[in-house]
Amino acid sequence: MFRLFVFFVFFIGVCFAKNINAIAIKVGSEIITTYDILEFAKKNGKSKKESAELLVDILVKKEAIKKSNINIDLEKINNYIRQIAYSSGVSVDILRNNVLKQMSWSNYIDAIKEKIKNEEFEKKIIISEISKKSDDDFIDFYNKNKENFKIYGSIEVFAYTSLNKQLLLRSINNPLSYEENVHKKKQTLLQKEFLDKNIYRFLSSMKLKTFSPIIRKNNKFVSYFVTKKSKPKILEYDKVALMVKELYARKNKEIILKKYLKLIKINSSIVYVQSK
Repeated sequence: MFRLFVFFVFFIGVCFAKNINAIAIKVGSEIITTYDILEFAKKNGKSKKESAELLVDILVKKEAIKKSNINIDLEKINNYIRQIAYSSGVSVDILRNNVLKQMSWSNYIDAIKEKIKNEEFEKKIIISEISKKSDDDFIDFYNKNKENFKIYGSIEVFAYTSLNKQLLLRSINNPLSYEENVHKKKQTLLQKEFLDKNIYRFLSSMKLKTFSPIIRKNNKFVSYFVTKKSKPKILEYDKVALMVKELYARKNKEIILKKYLKLIKINSSIVYVQSK
């Protein structure tokens, strides 16, 4: 009797394992199991149906990236890693040591390579879509978003600077505290004289009494606390045509990518082995 009970429990366990690992969807040569769907749903707080479709989207996009033959050489990867280290305020060696606490360096390189591929693929899709738009489309977008294209002749700020990014972060999170190695200086930034026009435009777009993200400047980190702005001036379309296209791309990125994904899914081989 006991043997029969053990066999029954074992049989049920095997059946459950088979069911949980059963193929639910085939996307080209790739498969999605019921286990994949359940884990994705659990991790992302989605329904099984939503999770199944999102996993299909991931594989369809993965296949499209593969077919696009985007070549990522070692130089691109190294430049990307140097930029990550620079933005984090650490050397590449320190970044490497931090990575090695979590994974192998080769796995990290592979992950960076895939990330660059994905970014270049999305950029290619967005540029292609934007090239189909006429000047009238962008002028219309500009007219509806003029607030994004205003500039201030001067901006009054407190510049918080430090050699240590973490100390600076701690200081701007608690401005009333004193950090010995964080320096605070009142400045008036002039649009005509400020060298980095992108940073100045970003400061122009900020709300008063807020801190900017931390910016790396030479060997220091800086965050600007904006206190006052002069009277704004709306820049003419001809002077900001490129900025208009960039803003259009940022605001419509997800719409463009979803539209493209929907299009390529039509021509993809997707077989639902089990009901969603």
